Amino acid sequence: MKKAPNNSQPLAGYKQSFVQFGTGSFMGISYLIIVALLVMIFVFVLLNMTTLGKNIYAIGGNREAAKVAGINAFKIDMFVYMLSGAGGFAGCMLAAAPEAQ
Repeated sequence: MKKAPNNSQPLAGYKQSFVQFGTGSFMGISYLIIVALLVMIFVFVLLNMTTLGKNIYAIGGNREAAKVAGINAFKIDMFVYMLSGAGGFAGCMLAAAPEAQ
């Protein structure tokens, strides 16, 4: 039997609905894959088909030029930081995955 690193113990006692999210599937495709594809589509549309996305690219390319063009860089930065904070959802997806059981 393989010993766990640092004498760690696996987590247990998850709600069945949470475990189902990590192990379930729809038409043979894992829920995790479906959610990842939906997030990818959302981010693609956000960055490539909205003014907000163009502003994000502008700030990333040249912050000073974006400010001169009238883009509120502070607001865009705060939105991007909040959106990246939603990456905690990925942690929940990972915790629900079968390897975490």
